[in-house]
Amino acid sequence: MSKIEMTVEEIIAYLNHSTIPTLLVEGKDDFRIYRWLEEKLEDLELDILPCGGRNSLLEVYEEKHAIRKEDVLFFADLDLWLFSGVPEEYSDVIFTKGYSIENDLYSSADEVLESLIDESKVTAYRKAVDGLSKWCAFEVNEHLNSNPYMLDVSPKGVLDKRTYDLSSSYISRRDYALNNDELYQDIKNNYALKIRGKNLLALWEWFVEDKSLKRDAMFEIIIKHLPENNYVRDFIQKMEQVGIK
Repeated sequence: MSKIEMTVEEIIAYLNHSTIPTLLVEGKDDFRIYRWLEEKLEDLELDILPCGGRNSLLEVYEEKHAIRKEDVLFFADLDLWLFSGVPEEYSDVIFTKGYSIENDLYSSADEVLESLIDESKVTAYRKAVDGLSKWCAFEVNEHLNSNPYMLDVSPKGVLDKRTYDLSSSYISRRDYALNNDELYQDIKNNYALKIRGKNLLALWEWFVEDKSLKRDAMFEIIIKHLPENNYVRDFIQKMEQVGIK
């Protein structure tokens, strides 16, 4: 698996000179996850190629008519399409089940991860998840209504550090109101998949007593306990469809 970042044109040129079946993924930030996936698919001769981000991957997909090989697959985070739906023109892309690959991994090992939170903090963690669900529902609803939205923030930037509900500063700053209760309940009940993965992992780190358990250690825990999941089966099935066996 290459860590070298290429332009869209360079990726297409690389693919046209490659004889190895290729899985295009978003970026090198999730390198550890893709390495795990590569190991799960070790029986297949497969090149996993990061595209430098979601937008770049989708740009390559939009130019797939310029790719002369057929044994190419695209894998991307659903992102906000989790709530609005995937545009029909991207129907051949393999998307995550949740908001991002971090969400899919977290949801596959949520009981193990949350067991690492001290029992005295579990109630507070549940309150924080509820608060973060309110925040997420508000911002997603803003997006769905074509208004400015703000998802790339730390949980500590929107939650009160004592009550773990939305902070008064956030409520005032964003003129917050619970304007879509159905969306809020959906996110709250499916938080492992629907709260933006990076925010959810940051919340987990906030509550874990052992401060040595940071992001890399968390991925090790997830990968160790992760059962064979739908990704692997879905990848193999789709690869077989394009002649990768």
